[in-house]
Amino acid sequence: MVEKAKIVKNEIFEARITRIKSALDIKNDSELAKSLDITQQAVAGVKKRKQIPSSWIEKLAQKGISVDFIFFGKVQENLRDSPNSDRSGIDLLIEKIGKRGK
Repeated sequence: MVEKAKIVKNEIFEARITRIKSALDIKNDSELAKSLDITQQAVAGVKKRKQIPSSWIEKLAQKGISVDFIFFGKVQENLRDSPNSDRSGIDLLIEKIGKRGK
């Protein structure tokens, strides 16, 4: 049963990495590192741990990439084109997290 849970976690993580690359319109880890202004070793470390760091989420939100898309595959309007476009992506993310905690 533990092995099945590990496989599911790996599949979820890989799907999220794939969605990040898709949203950034990139193909490989080298381009991912460049787009996020991090090292290729940092990307390798994240892939080894199977956990996307909050710093990535912040950078992606600042680029207008929906957090719901990254984590759940939900397609939403681009944050930059939203009625709240004067607010940063990270502000919208913080607001959304706050609502989930209630």
